[in-house]
Amino acid sequence: MLPLLATKYAIKYENEKKTCDGRYTIGRAWRFGSMGKDQGTSKCRGKCDENTECKFFYYNDGKWCALYRSCDQSRSPGFKGTTYEKQTEGIALCF
Repeated sequence: MLPLLATKYAIKYENEKKTCDGRYTIGRAWRFGSMGKDQGTSKCRGKCDENTECKFFYYNDGKWCALYRSCDQSRSPGFKGTTYEKQTEGIALCF
């Protein structure tokens, strides 16, 4: 049985018109139009969890989700949102 590392996220920018620069975007953005804020944030987080390149994710008031490999530079998106930074914990979970 292989241990899995627990993943936590810290807030980098909260409820701001600021997120990671577009040059760091991984793939395309997703829109979770029919979901509430908590559901959309959770789904966006799941997309980041599944992608080994993902170090940051952004979910905004327009219900858009974007994944980023870095956040060395920022940009001003059209909607306020929150950018989260992935932090892998040293706690092993065995299943």
